[in-house]
Amino acid sequence: MLFTSIYRTKKPRAEKISSHLFYFNATLPIVAIQVLVLMSILNKVFYKPVKEALQNRKLTLHKTQLHISELMSQANYISKQNQQQLNNKKREAHQKENTAQERIKQRVSNEVKKAQTKIEQFLKRHKANLLLEKDKNLQLLNAEANNLAINVEEKLLPMTNPIK
Repeated sequence: MLFTSIYRTKKPRAEKISSHLFYFNATLPIVAIQVLVLMSILNKVFYKPVKEALQNRKLTLHKTQLHISELMSQANYISKQNQQQLNNKKREAHQKENTAQERIKQRVSNEVKKAQTKIEQFLKRHKANLLLEKDKNLQLLNAEANNLAINVEEKLLPMTNPIK
């Protein structure tokens, strides 16, 4: 009612109307004061809490973004460390594999050399044994051949020599 009573002002008389477009009575300052009061009330009641909520949300989002960026940088750092460790482990494994292969090659070559020497010794022993047996057999064959020759000679000589 307060606002409506303010607006009820006396209408200007038609005779007093001059070339003015608007009449500036006491209503203009009152309306201006009402607008300012309403504006301050709206600021305090609606806009200020909404503005604070928006600022809090913006601050929370900013903190969250900072936290996420820190986590991402930590994740990247850990990922790089893990990649370096993986590369180092791969390199170490490759080196160990190479050294193991070299050791195996050396062991195999040593075993082959040992086996070759054993085979050579075995062959030398058996060759010597075979040569001994050959000599024995040749001597036996020579002895048998001599015996046969003597037997044949004895059998043939009596036939050729009838005078006995």
